[in-house]
Amino acid sequence: MSSGQYSKYSIFWNKIISSKFVLGGAIVFFILLTVLSFRIPFFWDNVSVIAEAGTHIFNNHLSSIILPENLDAGHVPLIALYFAVMWTLFGKSLIVSHLIMLPFVIGLIWEFYKLSKQFLSEEFIKISLLFLLLEPVFCTQTILMGYDVILAYFFFASINCLQKNQRIRLLIMLSFLAMINLRGIPLTLAVFLIHFFVYRDVSKRSFLKQNIFLYFLPIAIAGSWLIFHYNIKGWFIIAPSREVQRQINSTAMLIRQTLYIGWKLADYGKIFFWIFIILSSVKFYKTDVQIRKILLILFMPIICLSVSMIPFSNPVGHKYFLTVYLFLPIAMAYHIKLLKSSWRAITIVLFCIISFFGNFIMYPERFGNGWDTSLKVLSYFPLKEKMDGYITENKIESKEIGASFPMFGDERYSKLSNEEFVISDIDNKPLEKWNYIILSNISNSYSDQLKAEIRSKWKLMQKFKSGQVYLELYQNPFQ
Repeated sequence: MSSGQYSKYSIFWNKIISSKFVLGGAIVFFILLTVLSFRIPFFWDNVSVIAEAGTHIFNNHLSSIILPENLDAGHVPLIALYFAVMWTLFGKSLIVSHLIMLPFVIGLIWEFYKLSKQFLSEEFIKISLLFLLLEPVFCTQTILMGYDVILAYFFFASINCLQKNQRIRLLIMLSFLAMINLRGIPLTLAVFLIHFFVYRDVSKRSFLKQNIFLYFLPIAIAGSWLIFHYNIKGWFIIAPSREVQRQINSTAMLIRQTLYIGWKLADYGKIFFWIFIILSSVKFYKTDVQIRKILLILFMPIICLSVSMIPFSNPVGHKYFLTVYLFLPIAMAYHIKLLKSSWRAITIVLFCIISFFGNFIMYPERFGNGWDTSLKVLSYFPLKEKMDGYITENKIESKEIGASFPMFGDERYSKLSNEEFVISDIDNKPLEKWNYIILSNISNSYSDQLKAEIRSKWKLMQKFKSGQVYLELYQNPFQ
C-alpha cells in the first residue's frame, strides 16, 4: 500500500468510524459470543473451581464457604460464592452461568479501552480493539466462563485507578484481586511495581509513606483468611491432597518450568508479536518515553507471576498470563504507530491473521495444546455429546469407563444437569481392571505406551472426529 493510499484509508477510518463505535462493536461481539455459548458446559478446572465449589455452597444455602478437601484451594472461594448467590437469585443453569460472567467481560473491555486511551491516539485505539477481538485466550476463556477473566478485570481496573489517583477504588480493586485466587497476590505485587515505576510522581520515600497502606491492607485481608482457614483445616495454602503438584522443583525442573513459561508466552503465534515489540523497542527506546512505561506494564506481571510459579511443580497454563495477553494489543498498536505509514496496514493485517490462525496450532499429543485457551476446543463439545449419546444408547454404565483429565467427571457439575452421568478417572484403578477406556487428544496425560497398548489389544467400539479433536471408545476384550 502506497503512502497516498494509506492516507486516504486513514482519513476514512478516522472520520467514519470512531473508537467508541469500535468499542461498542467489541462489546456487542462478546455479548453475541456469550449467547452462542449458552450450551457449552464448564470445562477444565472451571468444573471444580466454579461448578463443584459453587454447587457445594449453593446446596448449603450459602451458609458456609469452607469447602471439602478435594475442592479447597486455600484461597477465599469468592468466585464460587458469586455463582452460588446468582444461582440462588436467578436459577441454577448454564445460561445463567454464562450471563453472570458478562459483567466482568464487558467491564474488562471497558477497562482495556480506558488503559489504551493512556497510550494511543484515536486511530490506534481502534487497532488495539481489533487485536483484542482476535485474542485467542480471551475469546476462549469468555466462551468457557473462565475465572481468569475476573482476575484480569480487577488487574486492569487497578492499573486504571493509578493514573487518576483513585485511591479508594484502587483499594477495593486490589482487595478483590488479592483474595479471589492465589495468583492474585503476585498480580497485586505487579500493580505495586507498576505504580512505583510508571505512575510515581514523588520521591521513593514519600511514595512508600503515601501508598504502602493501599497494598498492605489487601494482602493483610488475604492473609487473615489464610490464618482463619488454617485454624479450621490445619493446612496453609497447599492442601495435603495437592502436595504432589506443589513440590519444590529441582534445579533441572526450575529451568524446565522457566522454558515452559516462555513457551506459553510465545504460543499461538505470539512469538512474532514479541519479536516485533522487542525490535521496535530497541530502535525507539531512547527517543520515546512511553515505550519504557509500556514495557514495564507488560513485563511486571510476567516477572511476578513467573517468580511465584517457577519454584513449584504445578503445570503452568496459558490463561495464567491472561493479563499479559490482554495488554499485548495495546503494546502492539503503539509500536505499529511508530512504523512508516506505508507499512502499517500490511502489518495490522499480518498480525490479525497470525492471531486467528494461532488458535489452531497443534503439537504432538504428549504436549499441552492449550485446549482451554484456544478456539480449536469448540469441536470437542459436540463430539462429547455424540459419545455420551452412544454410551447411553448402548446401555454402557458410564462409571465403568475410564478417562483422563479433563474428560472424567460428573455432568451434574459440568452441565449443571439433574441426571448423574459420571466418567471415572483412569488413575483410580489399574488399566486391566477397566471395562472401557476413552482416548482423546484433548488430554496429554496418556503415555504413548498406554495408547499403543489400548489400540493394539482393545476393541475399538466407536470413534468420533471433528476439526482437530477425536474421541475413541475402547472395550477391554479380556473382561
